[in-house]
Amino acid sequence: MSNTKTAILVKGFTLVEVIVAVAIFSLIIGTFASLFVLFFKNYNFTVEQGKTIEEAKLSVQKFGSELREARTSQDGAYPLVITNDQEVAFYSDVDNDGQVEKVRYYLDGNSFYRGVVEPGTPPVVYDSNTETIRMISDKVENETQPLFLYYNSDWPGDQINNPLVQAQRLLDTRMIRLELLINTDVNQQSDFEITSQTMIRNLKIN
Repeated sequence: MSNTKTAILVKGFTLVEVIVAVAIFSLIIGTFASLFVLFFKNYNFTVEQGKTIEEAKLSVQKFGSELREARTSQDGAYPLVITNDQEVAFYSDVDNDGQVEKVRYYLDGNSFYRGVVEPGTPPVVYDSNTETIRMISDKVENETQPLFLYYNSDWPGDQINNPLVQAQRLLDTRMIRLELLINTDVNQQSDFEITSQTMIRNLKIN
């Protein structure tokens, strides 16, 4: 009987193979890490954008409800005070306390604000120094594009004289349209537009 010896050849990795394997592994890990960072960044952006847009929508709805009920002030002044492209002011009982406040919405750079002035004790004086101001959003991208557009009672039939020019706005305005452009990061995506159209009840002719 003969004995057969089986030789087992064990081959190790060369230095070059080890380097290549480590490089490939590092590349894979780096790719996954980059994808994870990108996903996390996009997720945070989406959450922030959604929160900013939702808050802006609620403020726009509030603006519409306050403007709809615009009325003569406590001292008998006309309901509308300021009718500019980036600023509107009017009188309205915004807190339902039976007193008519002066309300102002305006854009300053990329920030959209709401200001409220309470009527003073008789004799009534609306002192601008007592205005309470709250920022609505600091992500507004309107720049020179009008934030507020003004329309008379003939809209939408009359599209030639609408939107109203500055000289006609204060007394002829019956409806105001708000066009708000929101973007938390202009490098990520295009602007999100929030719009509203509000008829002023106490200025309706028919």
